[in-house]
Amino acid sequence: MPLTYGRWLAKNFVKRAWLKYLLVSLLFIIVVGTFALQPKIPNDPLQKEFEQTRKELSQNPTNPKLHLGLARIYEKANDLGKAKEEIFIALQYSPQDKLIQENLKEIKKLGQKPQEIRAEIAKWEGVASLYPNYRDAWFRLSILYWQIFDEKKTESALEKVLELDPNFEPAENFRKLIN
Repeated sequence: MPLTYGRWLAKNFVKRAWLKYLLVSLLFIIVVGTFALQPKIPNDPLQKEFEQTRKELSQNPTNPKLHLGLARIYEKANDLGKAKEEIFIALQYSPQDKLIQENLKEIKKLGQKPQEIRAEIAKWEGVASLYPNYRDAWFRLSILYWQIFDEKKTESALEKVLELDPNFEPAENFRKLIN
């Protein structure tokens, strides 16, 4: 019996049906993902302030004060990249505004802070490797690790501090603060 186009299509469609379902699933994930990736601020009071400012911006997108307010919200949420973007937008609408220029300088300083912290971490790691029983070096490292949100290293440095000096009250207080 000769293989006609209809038979060929019916025979091969069953074999490739999984591909169709895979493509539909990927399309669904992409569509849902775009809605899920809307910028969210994790802190609830900030979330309300964020939504209010975004609503006001949708009504008046050329207002530099609103862009500056949104930049401050992003700064509070530790999203310095978006804060800087909003300040640049505010500068486009009001290039001579001193307040906006000062905020930009402040954001740039905050952006440099993690680099300074990492440099200090490298310094104190060197001290701790030379003097492994130096409690204060480990305590300083625990604080610096905490500042860059490295929880595992923070906890291990605190463990080392308390191993060296179990009665070191500042380490106990710091542990209570971060937990």
